Amino acid sequence: MRRPVPLPVDGMGFPLMLAAGLRAVFADFVSTPLPERLASLMRSLSADGDERLGEEPNHGASAAETSSRVDRRR
Repeated sequence: MRRPVPLPVDGMGFPLMLAAGLRAVFADFVSTPLPERLASLMRSLSADGDERLGEEPNHGASAAETSSRVDRRR
């Protein structure tokens, strides 16, 4: 069995090449337009969220009701 040929490894060469490649892939990804169905979904979700901005959310740590449906704010 032959031994693999040792390749010189630059300590910073690989991370820099990896970072450059990731930047290029990310730039390509974010510059690609969304498919129409996904864009339509995003618009409807945004519109739905805009309608609910004035409402008080009924979930999370500040909720008035606990899991047993008892108002604990008194």
